Amino acid sequence: MSKKSNLFRLIMSLALAATLLLGMILPAMASRHPDPSDLTGSPHTGGTPANPLQAMITKMIRMPENTTIPTYTFQFLVEKKALEFGDVADMPTLGNPSTGIIDVAFPSGATDTLTPPAGFKMSYKMSIDLFNGITWPQTGIYYYKVTEISPAPSALHADGSLTTLLSDKDEEKIWFSKAEYELRVEVRQDNTPGSPTFGQRYVWGLSAVVIDDDNGDPKGNVKTDPTPGGKTEYGSTFSGLVFTNDYIKYTGNGPDIPDPQVDPFDSAFEISKAVAGDGADQGKNFSFTFKLNRSSSVKDTADYYRAYVIDNTGAVVNPSAIGFTAIDGHTIVAAAGVHPYIKVKVGTDITVLLKHGYRISVVDMAVGATYAVEEAGAEGYTPAYTLTADGDIQGELKADSMNIRWPVVNPLSLGEGKNSADYKNYYEASPLTGVTMNDLPYVVLLALVVGAGVAFMVIKYRKAAQQSAE
Repeated sequence: MSKKSNLFRLIMSLALAATLLLGMILPAMASRHPDPSDLTGSPHTGGTPANPLQAMITKMIRMPENTTIPTYTFQFLVEKKALEFGDVADMPTLGNPSTGIIDVAFPSGATDTLTPPAGFKMSYKMSIDLFNGITWPQTGIYYYKVTEISPAPSALHADGSLTTLLSDKDEEKIWFSKAEYELRVEVRQDNTPGSPTFGQRYVWGLSAVVIDDDNGDPKGNVKTDPTPGGKTEYGSTFSGLVFTNDYIKYTGNGPDIPDPQVDPFDSAFEISKAVAGDGADQGKNFSFTFKLNRSSSVKDTADYYRAYVIDNTGAVVNPSAIGFTAIDGHTIVAAAGVHPYIKVKVGTDITVLLKHGYRISVVDMAVGATYAVEEAGAEGYTPAYTLTADGDIQGELKADSMNIRWPVVNPLSLGEGKNSADYKNYYEASPLTGVTMNDLPYVVLLALVVGAGVAFMVIKYRKAAQQSAE
């Protein structure tokens, strides 16, 4: 075989290898840096030297209703990815010059709320312009990757949240966004002779694509507008570089506090019982049925709540002391060194008996969780209750008559303050006649009717007798 033939074969082999290599690299590059012209819509263009386009990050917090917006500073990393006709090393660092980190802070008392779906509360803040103070070294297209900085996996709870136990045994959880965006920045230069901005480079065009959503799921390079006001949702406008975090606050002990450390007297929701009136039986059992439901947050996955029975001496007692037994998924938990409690199944009616001075203290419920409660009627007693909702004590609501069911307006949403339904039943003793004061008007009316009937018969009899005598 000739040397020319061997050389030809070597060249052809190298050419084939190069073709195969390009065939693998180009699609990878195409998926890594989507061409905005292939996406729905077109890039945001029209920046000028005097008014270059801006890009901002939108941080959104989603939480159940009645929740206070947390005070927190979120951080985002803007990484250099590629530069058209240049090296990545030549790209300017966005955000902090040394780290590429952008901060978005929610200060104490933040009130920037949106119009969220029912049962939710939402707030947002936007970052400064990502290009603030940036000098572009050349024209062309710059590619950046934008993500939220999440705590190390070792710092996260098993449910993926950053969990903080507060000093009052309340608890808060926040889930960080796993979204990823690719930001495309097209820089041009003013080459108009005599222009006051001649030679100045500026952001002429912007585009961004959603690589992954907040859950980390691929989105197929959906386009979004990274400029301020580029997205309209929830009754407001903001940048389309949206990172949404879920936040939950638990009141009255957090769910991650071990049973021995729970304070049964620090309740998220409480039902109490009292009787009043001469002759009221303080040893009588009154029947209550209540139901507890999770908050609206998709991150609120509670299946059970802990409910403690506190007697009229202020002691935590075994639920069996009020005649409660396991039923419908509700069970009793009692172990050495642990306050006994009812493990209340979420979303299922539960019935308990309470005497004067007794109460049920439910802990580890999320703010925004809902409750419904109803007292069964009791012979000789007129029911009433005073509702405290998120620390707001409302007036007593008393029934018009005795022995009727008396439900709290259902359902109610838990707040961060005190939440309770304090029931008081008023006893009215029956007089010696056996007629109660509630019945007296009807008895009087009946007496009048009977009396009128008797008078009519007497008059009629006398008239008939008189006619006979004549």
